[in-house]
Amino acid sequence: MTKTNKLVHGLLAAVLIALPLGGCPEKSDKAPKGKTLSGVATKIDLQTRNVSMTIKGDDGAERELNGTVGDDTEILINGRGSKLADVRVGEKVEVTVQKSATEDGKYNVKKVEITRAGDSDWKPTNATTQSSAAPTPPPVAPTPTPTPTTTPPTPPRAQGEVVPANPPEGEGDVDERKQDLADFIYAQIRVRMEEALTRRADLLKNGTPQSDPAVADLERQILRARSLLSERGEILEDVTPPISGTPAPAPSTPTP
Repeated sequence: MTKTNKLVHGLLAAVLIALPLGGCPEKSDKAPKGKTLSGVATKIDLQTRNVSMTIKGDDGAERELNGTVGDDTEILINGRGSKLADVRVGEKVEVTVQKSATEDGKYNVKKVEITRAGDSDWKPTNATTQSSAAPTPPPVAPTPTPTPTTTPPTPPRAQGEVVPANPPEGEGDVDERKQDLADFIYAQIRVRMEEALTRRADLLKNGTPQSDPAVADLERQILRARSLLSERGEILEDVTPPISGTPAPAPSTPTP
């Protein structure tokens, strides 16, 4: 097991409760052909790039659609090219899909559009850019050639002085990998919380009292997940009916 895999398993064991979109393509002027659907993102697997969403049919009933995000899929959040990892479970999405030729009931996702309120760089995804004649820039003066300088020799080091080693190749990507891991973990926490909310609602609907141990256990899981997501700054909707009983334990910030 690699060091990165150990880190993922360690983080999941510490923060996941008992409950379980890629590149940044430039926006194309020509929308891909296919059927456009609106719904809510429910599952996102960053490794397999399989995604799911729920939509409402003409009869008002909800159903789930499964699809795959490819390397050529265009992902736009407020009109800006984004990554699959930037898409959040539970938010409204508008996708353009094509029926898969190889997997029955599955779609190939060609385009994903999300309008997220509160972002400072918001702009409509269907905004038309008005072209205007650009002025001719003034001539640029040639850059003078710098005079080569002689690198001074490295002074001798004192006996016993430690010479710092060169950083290993690829170390500059550590922060980005940590951020991707953190995004993945919090997405799983939200999915688990939504599943716990659904199971709790079903129990209460069937007449199970809130004092029942099964309901109480689900409420502890929900409170734990909400505490972690709120600490990260995510906006959460109120739980209906409100949760009563055991409060959520004190949150601990996972260290990617």
